[in-house]
Amino acid sequence: MSGDPTEEPEDAGEPEDEDLVENTVAAQLETEDPTPAEAVLEAGLSPLLSLGSQATGALGLPEPTVLADDVLSHPAEERFRSSARRYADRFDVPLLDPEGLSDAGADLPVDDPLGTAAETVVRNAGRWQGQLLAQLVYEPADPDPYLGLAVLLERLERAAVGAKEAHGTDADTEHLLSTSLAVLARLVSLAETDAHVDDDTYRDAVLASYHVEVATDGEPRFDPSERTDAECRRIVRLQGALLAFDTFDRPADEVAALTGVGPEALLAALGRRDTADSST
Repeated sequence: MSGDPTEEPEDAGEPEDEDLVENTVAAQLETEDPTPAEAVLEAGLSPLLSLGSQATGALGLPEPTVLADDVLSHPAEERFRSSARRYADRFDVPLLDPEGLSDAGADLPVDDPLGTAAETVVRNAGRWQGQLLAQLVYEPADPDPYLGLAVLLERLERAAVGAKEAHGTDADTEHLLSTSLAVLARLVSLAETDAHVDDDTYRDAVLASYHVEVATDGEPRFDPSERTDAECRRIVRLQGALLAFDTFDRPADEVAALTGVGPEALLAALGRRDTADSST
C-alpha cells in the first residue's frame, strides 16, 4: 500500500531545517547519559563556595564546609528553627540585626550583605534547578535525586527571599535564616564530599517545605516528623514533578513519565495547587 509508513517516499528531497534539528537532538539523547545529580550540584555550587569563604571570613564564621558539617550535626528541629541564632551567639555575628550585619560586613564589597546574598541565591538556585531538571530528558534510571535537589534549591530560594523581606519586620527572620542555613548545609555536604542523595536529603526537602510554610504564616498540610522515609521520598518526587511541569513546556502526562509520578497523581496535585492559588 502506498500509505504504508515503512515505505520510502519516491522523492523525499532535502530535509527541512526543523527536521535536522529534531534528528540531531534525538541522536544526542540516544547517545548521552545523564550527569549524576550530585555532579550537577557540585558544578553549580563550587564557584559560590569560594565567594562564601570570603564572606564567612569577613563575618568571623568558619569555612562553608566546616560550618555545614557543624549544622548537620544537630537535630533537624534545631537546624531548621534556631541555627541562625546559635551561630550568631556563638561567633558574635549580628545575623539577626540588619544594621549590625551591615557593619560586620564592612569589609565586603557590597552595601547590603543580606540582600546581596539573597539575590545571589535566587539567581543561582533557579539556574541549578533548571540544570538538574534538564537531566530528566536523558531518562536517568532514578529521577528522584534530581527532583530532590531541585526541590531543596527551590525551598532555599523561598527561604532566602523570605528572610530578606522579613529583616527588620515582625516576621520570623530567625526561622527563615535557620532554614536557609539548614538547606545550604545539606547542599554543601553533597557537593563537597562523596555523599549521595539519600533518605536524609529527601527528609530535609520535606522539612524545608514545612518550615518555610510555618515561618511565613502558612498552614502546612502535615508534620514531617510523622512521615516515614519512604513517604518523604514520594512527597518530594511529587513536589519535584510540579517544578518540572512549571519548567518544561510539556503536557502533564509527559512530565509524569519523565519524573516517575503517576499521571493521575500529578494532575490531582496541579488541581489542588490551582485551587489554593485561586483562594489566596
